[in-house]
Amino acid sequence: MKKRYEENGQKGKMGMEEKSTTYRNSAEPAKRSLILVFGVSLVILGIFGLLGAFGILSITWERVWPSFLLLPGLIFEIAFFRNKKLSGLLVPGGILITLGLLFFLCSYTDYGILQYLWPIFVMAPGIGLLQMYFLTLPAKKGLFIGGVIPFGIGSLFMFFTLLQQTFFSVAFPLVLIGIGLYFLYRFFKTKS
Repeated sequence: MKKRYEENGQKGKMGMEEKSTTYRNSAEPAKRSLILVFGVSLVILGIFGLLGAFGILSITWERVWPSFLLLPGLIFEIAFFRNKKLSGLLVPGGILITLGLLFFLCSYTDYGILQYLWPIFVMAPGIGLLQMYFLTLPAKKGLFIGGVIPFGIGSLFMFFTLLQQTFFSVAFPLVLIGIGLYFLYRFFKTKS
């Protein structure tokens, strides 16, 4: 019995060592991708800094700061695609990339476009959750519901915000009339 206990004790230790080695090996690609993206990002920022210092390229803080949202988001995404076990990184990655792209766009339009695109702030968590739902297996229904709700609410806000603009205030009723005429055509065609 003592011998069996010693064998089980050794077996338990070996199992823990195997698990810790497996964890280390699964985390290794994520660390390597973080180092790669961080290194490339620093080189690119350095090149842009030099181009700005020599007057070749005009770079201002207003144009650069969104990259501090976009780059971590890209790091999270790359880490997930290198190691599928890190699926929790998709939500913050999706949020950061969405907001980083929004602010990059805004930095070139003097932020005036935010009066139309503000619903993207509501949609961003939904984008992250939906990304996690579609890219992880098995897909969890809660992720889908949790993603659709903020995405849907943001989409409705976006729709009504754009509807107040001149183009959409004319285009939307025309689309409704067109769809209505189509249904009336189908109704009368099947009747005769």
